[in-house]
Order: sequence, then C-alpha cells, then structure tokens
Amino acid sequence: MFNERFGSFGSFGSFGSFGRSGHVRKVALDERRAIGNFCDASMELLDLPSSVRGMRRAVPGSMPGATRFEDLLAWQRMHELNTEVWRATDRPPASRNFKFCDQIRDASDSAERNVAEGFGRYSPGQFAHFLDIARASAIETQTLLLKGLEVGYWPKDEFDRLDALAVRGIQAVAKLQRYLRSPKAKRNARRRYR
Repeated sequence: MFNERFGSFGSFGSFGSFGRSGHVRKVALDERRAIGNFCDASMELLDLPSSVRGMRRAVPGSMPGATRFEDLLAWQRMHELNTEVWRATDRPPASRNFKFCDQIRDASDSAERNVAEGFGRYSPGQFAHFLDIARASAIETQTLLLKGLEVGYWPKDEFDRLDALAVRGIQAVAKLQRYLRSPKAKRNARRRYR
C-alpha cells in the first residue's frame, strides 16, 4: 500500500511525508505481485503538493514492483543467509574464534545491506552496482563457510545447507541485475523519475 506517513518511497521517506491532506491520491498495490519485481510497470500521474518540486511521477500506479527492499527476493535470500550464518557462528567451536566470526558475519551482513542500499538508489545502474558488491560479499561468505568446514567449525551437512543459501542468494541477485541492466529497466526508471 501507499505509505501516507513516509511519502511515496515507503520506509525510506526520501521525499518526506505528504501528510493526510488529500494532495496525493492513495494508490493500492497488489501486494501479491509486488514481490520479486522492481519498477516493472506503467506510472500514474498524481496531483502532488507544490512543496514537492521536480517530481511529476513519484508514486507507482498499478505497479507490480517492490515498494520496500524487504519485498525483493534477493534481499530475502541474503537476509536468510545472514541470519543462518549468525546462528552457525554463535555455537562452539566457531564462536571461540572471534576474528573468524567477525569476518564471516561482516561478509554476510554486507551482502544483505548492499541489496537494501542499492534499492534506495534512484537509477538501475547504481542499484546494479550495489548488487555487484552484494554478490561479491556473498561469495566471500561462501569462501569463509568452506574455511569453517575445513577447520572443523561445522559438519558437512551444515556447510551444504549454508552454501545452498548463499547460492540461492547469488542467483536471486544475478536475476535482479539482469533486469536492472536491461533496456526495460532504464525505460521504467525514466518514466518513474522524470
């Protein structure tokens, strides 16, 4: 749903609140279609308050795209990986190696954070750049998972489960990157922010 409290960009609130004064029509989004797609639909012209300069089209119409970074499949996969890495490193013997725990936790955190930060950027190119960083961090996480297996921090089945989560996250990021680097994404972005 359109978030009246934060304005058109949900939790980011980048352009401030439009309030409840009726300047902006509420636009209902079909939340079932929102997950996994980003900026993939037409835009609806809105009557915006004069205080919002330079933004003719800020709110998606019947857009089946993500309105929050939490809606992105790539973020969901990286979040799941990050959570499971934290759980795995919270148990001995891995929990006793503070430097290793810091490294692998930072790598998995970075993968998740960069998907969210990229979502907050307003061009497909910038978003794709942050996804490059997220993918590299997920690969770093995979490397550290392998190191943890080799030094005996977790059994093979735990490694396989965590590695599969990393692979799923990397695949979701790659799919989103393919879209963001496509002409379709650039057209949608031009329509959205002109």
